Amino acid sequence: MIGWIKTVLKAILPLGLYVSIMGSGVAALIGYPLLAIAVIMAITPLPNVWYQIHDFPLGKDVIDLLVVCSLVGLWTGSHIQQSARNNILLIMYIVVMYLAVWNASIEYGLSAPITPSNSVFVGWKNYVQMIIMYFLVYHAVPDKERQKQLVYLMLIVFFLIIARDARNFTGGLSFSYDSRAEGPFWQVGLGPNHYGAYIVPLGAIALAMAFYAAHRYWRWFFLVTSVIAVKPLFSTYSRGAWLAALAVLVIFGLLKKRSLLVLVTVVFISWQTLLPEDVVDRISMTETTEGQLESSAGDRVVLWGLAMDLFKEKPLFGNGLDAFELSGVGGQYTNVHNLYLETLAEVGIIGLLFLVTILLKAMHAGWALYRKGRDDFDVGLGLG
Repeated sequence: MIGWIKTVLKAILPLGLYVSIMGSGVAALIGYPLLAIAVIMAITPLPNVWYQIHDFPLGKDVIDLLVVCSLVGLWTGSHIQQSARNNILLIMYIVVMYLAVWNASIEYGLSAPITPSNSVFVGWKNYVQMIIMYFLVYHAVPDKERQKQLVYLMLIVFFLIIARDARNFTGGLSFSYDSRAEGPFWQVGLGPNHYGAYIVPLGAIALAMAFYAAHRYWRWFFLVTSVIAVKPLFSTYSRGAWLAALAVLVIFGLLKKRSLLVLVTVVFISWQTLLPEDVVDRISMTETTEGQLESSAGDRVVLWGLAMDLFKEKPLFGNGLDAFELSGVGGQYTNVHNLYLETLAEVGIIGLLFLVTILLKAMHAGWALYRKGRDDFDVGLGLG
């Protein structure tokens, strides 16, 4: 009986999910984009969920569809406010990146970047959607209560992802590449390093919100979420993510909780004793006993040099988006494993200036919200 029920549910749930998602798109079209935005935020980090509807009409394009419906809904619902502070900067960045798509298409003989037949255009479209989400949320979610709900939704989804991995993952006495956790992102070709890059910023937001949340239950939820995130973070074996998490603790220690500085100091001094054995093994293998970088780290240094060589060919505007992969200079590696050097090689000095400016603007906005926030939610989110 239970097996039959599971079979029925397995057959019904994808259809129910599909109908619900499409319904949110229709609601957005007629002037209510908030629901579609919430769906985008909920399902984007869960490709293992929305891949189940790929066989339905437009199922593979569901996120693109929801973004378009939400944009239409902004106009049909008269949600457009005065321009956001960074509108011009972000629009210029989108244009610069699109010109880099044309640059790569011409350089490497690809089709015109106006349809999905051009792989570089598809990558640009996915990248730009993150920026479009900024416009959507800014205009469609002006009131504080709805903003809270979206942030809480984002962290609830994050909790579900890390809780599953924290429960299922078991480490070992030594590091193994095959044992690295990828979260739900393997479905879209992403790996452990991407998973680590997802865990750290959201874990930081959860911890910062725990410092300031006025409601006791939410405060405990944020704290528990940030603590649970530690195990999946370790299970990614991403040294870059670990370093980023350490930086978060130092910053929070300086700005809010001095006790975190004590924790960082203790871990720094006694990491070989305190940390799990497989984590210690992963850190220790960064250098061999002869002081040489191990193969993974050594390969990245080589990739960085290749990126700089590519940058020197066209330093101002670069060689075009995805040029590192299209040129084949990295061999089996299709990216530089360094966002800044990859940007230099592909979009040149102009592209890097835009990228760094946007990151600094984002940091400044967070700092301003932290220092001048009107309530505990603003302050906690700004710090995160």
